[in-house]
Order: sequence, then C-alpha cells, then structure tokens
Amino acid sequence: MSAGIHGLILAGGASRRMGTDKAHLEWRGEGATLRLGRILSRVCSRVFLSRAPGQDVPEGWEESEVIRDLEVASGPLRGILSAFEKHPDAAWLVVAVDQPLVDEALLHRLVEGRGEGVHATCFLDSDGEWPDPTCALYEPTFPEAARPWATQGKGCPRKVLINTPSRVLPSPGAILRDADSPEERLALSSLLGAPMDIVLEHFAMVRDHVGLAREDVTTVAPDLACLWEETRRRLRLPFERTAFRPVRNDAFAAWSDPIRPGDRVAFLPPVSGG
Repeated sequence: MSAGIHGLILAGGASRRMGTDKAHLEWRGEGATLRLGRILSRVCSRVFLSRAPGQDVPEGWEESEVIRDLEVASGPLRGILSAFEKHPDAAWLVVAVDQPLVDEALLHRLVEGRGEGVHATCFLDSDGEWPDPTCALYEPTFPEAARPWATQGKGCPRKVLINTPSRVLPSPGAILRDADSPEERLALSSLLGAPMDIVLEHFAMVRDHVGLAREDVTTVAPDLACLWEETRRRLRLPFERTAFRPVRNDAFAAWSDPIRPGDRVAFLPPVSGG
C-alpha cells in the first residue's frame, strides 16, 4: 500500500545568487511560498515549509508548519531528509521555492506516475538530460537509499536518483525551469506576468549615459532587481547594480520590493542623495 503524501517546499537555501531570500519573493502578485503551498495542498494531506535554523518564517506560515534543517547532509538533500525525520512514514512531494511555473496539473502527473518498488519518482529536467530532484516524490525508503551520500555530507539528491531505483518520467519542458538569479527571474517573469506601465526616471551617470531624464516603460519585471537587469540590458548600461540604490515613488526601497502598475522608479548612485 502506498504511503500518504505530504508536501514540502524547499526554501532553506542561502539565495546567494539571487541576492535576496527567495522565500520572500512574489510571483504573479502572490508570495512564492504561499503560491506553492496552495498548489501542494490540493494534492497532499499536509504541507510544510523547509527552512534553515535561524531563517524567519514568511508571512502566512506558522512555525508549526516549518521543518528546520537538521545537521545531516547539505543542500536540498538536507531539507528532504529533515522532513523524513519529522514524518518518516510519509511520502514527500517536494518542490523548490524557485520553480514558479510548477502547477497543480504537473504535480498530479507526478503522483499519477508514481513508481512501484522505487525510492522516488521524478521528471527529467527542463532540458531533458538529468533527473530533476527538486520536483519529485520521495518514498519512505528514500532516506536509507540516500544514506551513503548523506554520511559524506553531499547535498544534491540527483546522485541518489541516478544511482538507486527511481522512476524517471519524461521531461515536461520549461515548466521545471528555476529562477536562481535576478536574470533567470526576469526570464521566467516574462512567461508569467502581465505587462505593466511605469515611469522610469534617470539621474546622474545613468541620465548622462542615456540622454534622458525620464521615460515611460512597459515591463514584466516583478521586482526592482529584475527591473534593473531589464533596464541594464535594454540601455546597455556599463554599471554594476551594487553602485546604486533603488527608489520607488520617492522613497528608498529594497531590491526585492515588487513593482506595481503606475510606479515611478529610479536607480540612484549613493552620491546622488535622496
């Protein structure tokens, strides 16, 4: 008899390439963890959020719904094995927080394709080359199968999927793409978001480079970091983001702050003042 299925959102990474905690990003105007939690709840009996010790609990979650990483293995494998420590008899349907295209239909396909006598069921990745470990269904036998890698401190579950009995389903394509950096986030946002009209104001060296003080822009960038990347490419700016601070509607903002239709945005170097 198949084990009951719990859902797990992997959101315990350091988000170094993104530059901000991916658990606090928004997609389609909805928090990343809340969106995946809503989708997983339609497929799983319970849903939990994987977080490292010391990481805060995103809005909409309770600490009782969070599974903290234990000192076992590393990376995504640590989050998965920590979930099994909490509920060893459950199967875990795991999705990474940076896979914003994953939807309910895909998760149903994964569950319906569940293999017998295997430690996990997964898809080939978006390129159709390797098993994707961050959108996968892990059976209660998985921790024992993963033990040789966990005891060596390894962090990628893909090694376990490749080297132990697993069922690998055909790649569903781009839906498994992840957003690990502002550039990748911008690319995926173009598939998700509706275009917005905003005002982009230029100051100091940006104005000198562009030759404009203001322009009306239509963008799909979900936040200020992605808008900077979009602007940098479009205007061929020879500057690094670290030299600027974002301003939205006359107030300094965080790079992770979302963009709304009608916003007025500027990127100010520190010497420009407020």
